Amino acid sequence: MIDKQELRKKMKGLLKGVDEAVNRSEGAEAVARLGETEEWKRYRRMLLYVSMEDEFDTEPLLMRAFAEGKEVYVPRTEGDSVMRFYRIPGAEGPWSIGSFEIREPLVCTEETLFKPGDGPAFIAAPALAFDRKGNRMGRGRGYYDWFFASLPEGGDFFLCGYCLAMQVIDEVPVEAFDRHLDALCTAREYLRFPRPAA
Repeated sequence: MIDKQELRKKMKGLLKGVDEAVNRSEGAEAVARLGETEEWKRYRRMLLYVSMEDEFDTEPLLMRAFAEGKEVYVPRTEGDSVMRFYRIPGAEGPWSIGSFEIREPLVCTEETLFKPGDGPAFIAAPALAFDRKGNRMGRGRGYYDWFFASLPEGGDFFLCGYCLAMQVIDEVPVEAFDRHLDALCTAREYLRFPRPAA
């Protein structure tokens, strides 16, 4: 199996070459597919991500969540590998620009903070690569690994990978601490995974 460093390099190269029109088109198709699922309809509290320049376009995802009156939380990086989610009331923010040149919540208070004990929640997870077994490989900074580890065992959290179709590969290298996904959504497919036995 290809190692993580080699695979990350390969996937970053592929993502840099994605045409902007393709990214926008797949973003619109994926959110239409996701919006019809039982899980999207069931959860009111949504932990979504704001895409970086070379990531899958999540603007349609955010806009649909706001339009449907969902509680939308987006991440803010706060130190080495630490990421917390804060509620954003609407598409207009208020936003700030974070360390990775992406929009982050400007108002970060105890009242707007998503706490690990809060729930239930739907979580859209980014990554460089996913496979059809429910595994993901991030960028190597550990932000989502840290966040997933902070969620209480047995809590009502639905983790859904959300990406371009080309980011789904045959097999992703897995380590013991990696959190298994509940579903994966692209413009082409929505896959639901059984939870691993405890």
